[in-house]
Amino acid sequence: MILLLGVVVALYVLVGFAREEYWMWLARDDRGIHLLAEPRVLVFRDERVEHDDRIGWTLFYSGEPDNGIRVVSSFTSWPLATVAPGFFIYAAVSIFEWSDKRAV
Repeated sequence: MILLLGVVVALYVLVGFAREEYWMWLARDDRGIHLLAEPRVLVFRDERVEHDDRIGWTLFYSGEPDNGIRVVSSFTSWPLATVAPGFFIYAAVSIFEWSDKRAV
């Protein structure tokens, strides 16, 4: 069951990354967009909230953050997209390996 949840998360990462990269590929200009630098994983603190500081994150973010948002951490999301196929391979190998283990 945990393996299935991991596959769903990996699929979500791959689809989201592919959507963002495809959109940026279509929107590129002569200066070029560094596709390995965008989109980013953005961890931010929303300072527009009056009573408490809200910390949030977004997985695929391109562009600049809004006013009132202070970026705590930011890193490119392509490493997540490279790990996701590895997880698919691990899941496939694990499932086929478990099916071969039969009680004698």
